[in-house]
Amino acid sequence: MAAGGGNQGSVPAGGTLPNSNSAEAGQYYLPGVGATYLNPDFADRVGRFIDNAKNRGVDLQFTSGYRNRAKQDALQNDPTATTPAQDSLHSAGRGIDIKVPLLPNKQVDQSALSALVADATAAGLSWGGHFKNPRPDPGHFYYDPGSDRQQLINQFSQGINKLKDQMPDY
Repeated sequence: MAAGGGNQGSVPAGGTLPNSNSAEAGQYYLPGVGATYLNPDFADRVGRFIDNAKNRGVDLQFTSGYRNRAKQDALQNDPTATTPAQDSLHSAGRGIDIKVPLLPNKQVDQSALSALVADATAAGLSWGGHFKNPRPDPGHFYYDPGSDRQQLINQFSQGINKLKDQMPDY
């Protein structure tokens, strides 16, 4: 995973940044998604999740990372969306979705999913499969620091704007 502010040792797309361990946002690469914005602490956790899965021979494929407010709001009206929260941790750079492992009959491979949940938990992530309302979201992993979500989203948006200002325009 290409890191832009975490401790993974690589740089964000577009250049280097000053020491940004306290940065609110970084740009990262997620297999299946490509470049996305994440909170650096969260990105480190996702990096450990990727490493944990890879150590078991599993290459994670992601389906979603950061979602801006407009994209998240559009999910509110999408009947196929699993659990479209109004103030989603995706919009705060603290939520990702993975491609859920399926069996040949297209049913969820519960054994493989359980191993991935253990990998994520060991990396410091929580699992959306525990959601009750409106329903579980087995492909969703997140880190909720427990503060006001709207404030997290606003701070993250500001962090993205600062990051964009620091990146060279090629």
